[in-house]
Amino acid sequence: MASTPMLAARPLVSRLIAPKIGAVPYPVKSILRDPSSARTLEYSQSLLKRKMDDRYESDQKQGDAGKKRRLADGIVVEEEEEEKDEDGKEDARKSSSRNVELSRGANVAALQFDEVESDGTPDDEDEYPGKTTPSSGNKRRKTVHFDMNLNITTEVGRRTLEETKLLVRRALESHALAKHPGHDDQDFIELVDVFSHDTDAYRNSQSSDNGNSRRSDSDDDDDDVGNTVPPDELVLYVVALSTCTPVLNKSYISLVRKMLACSWMGRDDKFFRAFVQFMAALISAQGIYLRPVLEMIVDRFKEPNPSSWTVPDFAAVSREAAQKRLHFGLRYILKLFPAARTAICKIVAQKFPFPAEPKSVHMFYLDNLLRLREYTPDIAADILETITSQLVKIDTEFQLDLSDMDDDLAAKVVLELARKNAEREAATAVRRAGNERDDDDEDASDVDEADVEEDEEDVDSDGDDTDLPQFGDPDYNEELARVDKSTRLVEKLDATLDRLFALFTPIFDDPDSDVAQRCLEDMLSDFANFVLTVPSSRHTQFLVFHFSQKSLALQDIFTGTLLNLGFESNRPAAIRQAAASYLSSYVARAARVPRDTVRSVASILCHRIESFRRRNVGACRGPDLRRYQELYSWVQALLYIFCFRWRDLVDAYPDDVVDPEDPASFVGKELEWMSGLKSALSNIIYAPFNPLMVCSPPIVAEFAKLAHSLHLMYVFPRIESNKTVHLSQFASGRYGHGNALREDASYTVDDDKWLQLEGNFPFDPYNLPVSKRWLEGDYVSWTPIPGVSGASDCASDDSDASDSYDEDGDDRY
Repeated sequence: MASTPMLAARPLVSRLIAPKIGAVPYPVKSILRDPSSARTLEYSQSLLKRKMDDRYESDQKQGDAGKKRRLADGIVVEEEEEEKDEDGKEDARKSSSRNVELSRGANVAALQFDEVESDGTPDDEDEYPGKTTPSSGNKRRKTVHFDMNLNITTEVGRRTLEETKLLVRRALESHALAKHPGHDDQDFIELVDVFSHDTDAYRNSQSSDNGNSRRSDSDDDDDDVGNTVPPDELVLYVVALSTCTPVLNKSYISLVRKMLACSWMGRDDKFFRAFVQFMAALISAQGIYLRPVLEMIVDRFKEPNPSSWTVPDFAAVSREAAQKRLHFGLRYILKLFPAARTAICKIVAQKFPFPAEPKSVHMFYLDNLLRLREYTPDIAADILETITSQLVKIDTEFQLDLSDMDDDLAAKVVLELARKNAEREAATAVRRAGNERDDDDEDASDVDEADVEEDEEDVDSDGDDTDLPQFGDPDYNEELARVDKSTRLVEKLDATLDRLFALFTPIFDDPDSDVAQRCLEDMLSDFANFVLTVPSSRHTQFLVFHFSQKSLALQDIFTGTLLNLGFESNRPAAIRQAAASYLSSYVARAARVPRDTVRSVASILCHRIESFRRRNVGACRGPDLRRYQELYSWVQALLYIFCFRWRDLVDAYPDDVVDPEDPASFVGKELEWMSGLKSALSNIIYAPFNPLMVCSPPIVAEFAKLAHSLHLMYVFPRIESNKTVHLSQFASGRYGHGNALREDASYTVDDDKWLQLEGNFPFDPYNLPVSKRWLEGDYVSWTPIPGVSGASDCASDDSDASDSYDEDGDDRY
């Protein structure tokens, strides 16, 4: 019959026999005989104490053999010399019971890879646990050895490591036997409770016992609440549980969850190192805990406030120090377990903050992702992809909110942004001035930039909380709530883009380097997958817009990618149309795109338009966007480029009357245009395709005015005749059912808007208040030419369209 475990003699010593440090836990046999015997509790306790004393005597008698065995386990025992009695037994017992310290060694077996370090491997191994050594062969081998970079003592306060191990093993055994009748699980519950109050201040229950000899039952209940484990003693439980990881299966999930939830970043360095080793040992022994451990770490990516990791009775840990600890633990795990790299990519995407979460959370999460990207170059592209996709979501949500607002409400958003930006700059200036006054006695170069940046982040986080009434409150104002929401979205978008501009700028210091080219290719991959497919993206694409202008080679990569996307027939029509819009907007708006690139792109578009016309003109019955969307996208792109870069398309002009720096001097002069431009435009405009009927009216109106004033062509009669044309009668899919013949007299031209090409201007002016500083000198602004206006009465009807073009191009986000 199985015996019932009982408490040992010493109140802080467990009832289990401790195995050797680092050994695999083994089932513990009961030291008690049949409970039916008349053995008393005192006899059981004395028996256990005698067995432990006999074990210490046996180890001492073995002498050097015992020392060699402990050295093989990675433990160095430091013993002080002292005088021995004649029989030697008493002194041996005293020496064995002294405090045993682990000198630069741990009792936790750390799984290491015996391989040569590659890019991304931490190079500060002397500072942190875990060092890799080059392998003699090409084959990667796994070895298990003791990490020699930890300093952990085996006795803290009143409890030793051996005693803690006995308590832990006893608790684990009681939990394993709890499902059987007659076995109590109280020990395991108490062990879980040790980690349940780790963030509470320590309560010395024993000292209160000395002052109160008699307490009521209610007093006992009160003393059980809170943290009764001394601050320096919790590390012993972590070390003890590290040796028990092979038995911590799913049945111990409650204990593991409590351990992973403890504040391991806010304690001393000794606890931090032991906890990192525990996580590594846990994953090595129980692979099912890989994802929970990684999720626990990534969850801390969203905790920018020190209160989330601060622990009473320990010195405060700064944000920078906490981040270093967090990323050391993650880097250590990613280095030991390659499978964790795939898992971490999915987790960081799933855990990304929602757009409604505070700006400080977004920025802290982004900063942690960028740090992760530094030491994991093999997954850097995946991390950048996650950031880009989430950035597009915020950008799109803001644009949708803005599109639903009227002009007055949108203006309030702009004013609120300006107000908050001014307050942030003022608060930052005050804090910088305070830091300078504190450092008057020091050199200016000694000012800690990290502290300044942290102060600025604190300024930003101060505005996370809103004092506006929330939904359901009596004073709730829907209009103010919409303005506040949009303002916060813009702030997050602006701060994120500003951080990304700062991140990539050093990479493009040498734009012709292979590193810069690979970085742009990664950006273009994310651009094609996330930005190009979302028409409402308004700001994210400016990363590519800015950095691709750094050199001609980078410009060729970007324009070549857009041409391929726009001309490949196997691409969806929406992708090809978006690629044409981005190509025309980039060539027209990018200030550093040279004349030769403008002419090359325009020549390619002319060639494609003319080839398409020749192949399909015989079957064309009239303007049809659904059938010829590809053609109309190219024509609109060519018209848009002409409106902004027409001077680059001029081959020759009268030198005596034209000033190249004065656009107005070109008006009314006979100019020689790029070969093929005039013929390609004339042929397609007067063909049955009738692109001026389908292309965006603001672009058509501006092209008509410029083309007439510069003597390229006169298209106002064509525009006037289009007013009598109904696009619906040519729409594909309507002929078979006779719908085009049954239009009634109430049909208006406004009903044709859904059959016209949208005017998508993806590189319109960038107006975000903070990050716009990076785009200085990158942009060609729209400047109307003096003296250019409608040449006939029909042009006056298009003046409103032209005005709307200017407004949409320069005054919106």
